[in-house]
Amino acid sequence: MALPGVRQCTKTTLLQTWPAGWKRVDLERRADHTVVSRDPDAFFRVNPRHLALDEAQVLPDVFPALRVAIDERRAEKGRFVITGSSSPALLQSVSESLVGRVGIIEMASIPCEGVRRRLAALGVAHDYAHYRTGAGAELDLVVEGHFGRVAVEIKHTSTVSGRDLRSVRDFVTQQKARLGVVINNDVMARRYEEDLIGLPFTWL
Repeated sequence: MALPGVRQCTKTTLLQTWPAGWKRVDLERRADHTVVSRDPDAFFRVNPRHLALDEAQVLPDVFPALRVAIDERRAEKGRFVITGSSSPALLQSVSESLVGRVGIIEMASIPCEGVRRRLAALGVAHDYAHYRTGAGAELDLVVEGHFGRVAVEIKHTSTVSGRDLRSVRDFVTQQKARLGVVINNDVMARRYEEDLIGLPFTWL
């Protein structure tokens, strides 16, 4: 399965909710990129199933190797998931190397767009940005205006664990943000900590 989409449309966040037993490799992370790029064919032989490749567009050589890995066990479905920021290069790689071997689901930046649309509808002037540390931790959205700086994280689950809050908590503390907001599939708003709250998708 291929999940292309614009940046910050929660592709990475979605992979973090994948079932236990799946291995996630982020090709924008230097260590992961080095391991895979050294020998993509060998990498897929060692990891023949339950593998999610995030930001696959940064390593074009991965697509021919993935085609070989799929063909070796063509009858076995659902072994790999790849994500990537929508671009002509990504779509060309998928169409040329993986034609007939992969289903494509285009992802839209619905949650983040929903936050920005709601602010615009209320007439609230604001700037927004996306944040990623050198260690690979990231936030889906940072919004800033007269109300201060607010960190927004998207989770596709109905419950949020302490581990899920780590990135947004660290950002709020280090960047002195006013609030951290986790948008999720819960049925009600919740206060996790003094400056961390959860809001349902349905509120957007």
